[in-house]
Amino acid sequence: MISFCIPRVYKHYTTDFIHEKLYSLHLGTIKRITEFPCKKDGNYKKIFIHYSDFEENKQLYYQLSKRGYINVVYDNPWYWKLYKAYYQVPS
Repeated sequence: MISFCIPRVYKHYTTDFIHEKLYSLHLGTIKRITEFPCKKDGNYKKIFIHYSDFEENKQLYYQLSKRGYINVVYDNPWYWKLYKAYYQVPS
């Protein structure tokens, strides 16, 4: 299982909206999306995306290793920064 983190998402975006946008990238099967409120700013939340099945994508891994994140465009020109998460997946 692999997990990713989007550190800042406007709080009005639902997990269904986020799931739909990430599903459209065909990265794999999303098992769960977890959200936490941002402590510093109440207008944002932090999102963790947990994949149960993740497609091998060499370009994605290259960008993650090179920059540490990838940009996911959800509404041009708006995008989220997607980082590999080191958060332990809850059972």
